[in-house]
Amino acid sequence: MIDLPHDWRPHRTVAVIVPAFGSADTLDLTMASLARQDYPEDLVEVVVVDDGSPEPYVLPEVHHKNTRIVRPEKGWGRANACHEGVLATTGEILVWLDSDIVVPADHLTAHLRWHDRLKDVATKGDIRFVDSWDVAPSDIAGAQSDEDLARQLEVDGTRSQWVEDVYARTDDLNTDSPYVFSTFTGAAGSVSRDLYMASGGMDTSLALGEDSDLAYRLAARGAVFVPARDAVAWHLGPTNAQRRLDDVLHHDKPYLAQRAPLIRRRRTTGGRVWRVPMVHAVVVAQEVDAARARVCVDHLLASSFTDLHVSLVAPWSRLHDGRRPPLDDPDLELRLLREWLEGEPRVSLVEQAPQDVFPAAFRLDVPVSAALGPGVLGELVKLAGEHDAGLVRMPGPDAPVSLLRTAALERASRNLPAGDLQTQIDAVWGIWWTPALEGALTALDVSSPTDEPVPGPAERERQLTKKIARLEKESRRTAPRPAPQGAAPRGFRASAAMIRAGVRGMLAELSRRLRRS
Repeated sequence: MIDLPHDWRPHRTVAVIVPAFGSADTLDLTMASLARQDYPEDLVEVVVVDDGSPEPYVLPEVHHKNTRIVRPEKGWGRANACHEGVLATTGEILVWLDSDIVVPADHLTAHLRWHDRLKDVATKGDIRFVDSWDVAPSDIAGAQSDEDLARQLEVDGTRSQWVEDVYARTDDLNTDSPYVFSTFTGAAGSVSRDLYMASGGMDTSLALGEDSDLAYRLAARGAVFVPARDAVAWHLGPTNAQRRLDDVLHHDKPYLAQRAPLIRRRRTTGGRVWRVPMVHAVVVAQEVDAARARVCVDHLLASSFTDLHVSLVAPWSRLHDGRRPPLDDPDLELRLLREWLEGEPRVSLVEQAPQDVFPAAFRLDVPVSAALGPGVLGELVKLAGEHDAGLVRMPGPDAPVSLLRTAALERASRNLPAGDLQTQIDAVWGIWWTPALEGALTALDVSSPTDEPVPGPAERERQLTKKIARLEKESRRTAPRPAPQGAAPRGFRASAAMIRAGVRGMLAELSRRLRRS
């Protein structure tokens, strides 16, 4: 249990939201357990969101005194019910419970203790599973203690093994990992109303997978995920995911691939556009930069790492459709740049640099004077992961190339006073400086930027494959032939071996570069 001052007293208001659909038998038990909570009654409101049950739910005799039922007028599904429950309540801290969960008397207190110690915390209760039960609401209400209630439910302590595995790999979610947020579920989770709303809330268009989607966005807003092991919850029977795991994973894959880029195993197809990009790049250009801005952006789009969106900042409002001298237009280069990028779905033309690229996982700032090499962006993302960096910086011609983790910026801005970005990120997450990578960038001159074609990944693969084939053919043509009689001199054999080894080395290096690009 987290240590708090000895004089700590509950003082935050809490909204308990219970989405329900046709589960009256177990929901009555949930209601009875909430009636036993030791958290001050006047600080608690409980809302049962009846998601169109065939028989409308009616509150049982045993329930928390501040309980009411909400019946949404539009929408359906758990995500919609959870979100409607948030909108119908006012509590500072949101706690979700499923309609087949029974909780001990200190469950709410255990969640709220964490929220008093840490800002922007997202807690997950310690869910244990009950195979069978034979209790009535009156039995729960009359339980002499939580231990007595656990005995009545015949709790055997079984937990979700995959969750325990993640806890073990991440030191109870204390290490950076794409799996840290994946354990957060609404079955017995809590988060502040402020952080929930800042993250955009539940995506009510989702029929399943809404917990993982919300968890990703909470993470992108800088949430600190905590396994609240003292917030015990008893789940009556298996979850839907446990009963039909393969079907659930099959269903959720495309929805989460579109929305949660850090779960990279979901994005098994490259070279395409996703709803939420992994990287949102920002390039700022003035009128005089229009020509090289085109080259800068073209190199970004030709990156081997294709999971990105680009915001190109320029004075686009200067352009008008009125009469003008086409060849002597003072805004000709800016106009040509706009036309060049017209129809490119991965580029947005904006007047102001975005202050917030949420929910993208990273923000990439590239000086307009730099043309990045094809493998650079992928390497920067890799460095951010390997070194758990909130900010990765690489020298550039006029300014550094910077890859900023959205979660790090959010955590800094929500917890620290305004100040130097680098100092803030270093305080909350950490910074990694890397020297210029091999072939990292080309400096672009204002007056004469290169206008050479920028090959994309497919073209680079074709060129390298062609080069490998040519070298293989050349090595076969020039390889020494064995003498017709007798053994060749030793020196001759050594020379041939060296030639073959050299060719193999070149081919291996080319293959390595091909994979990187």
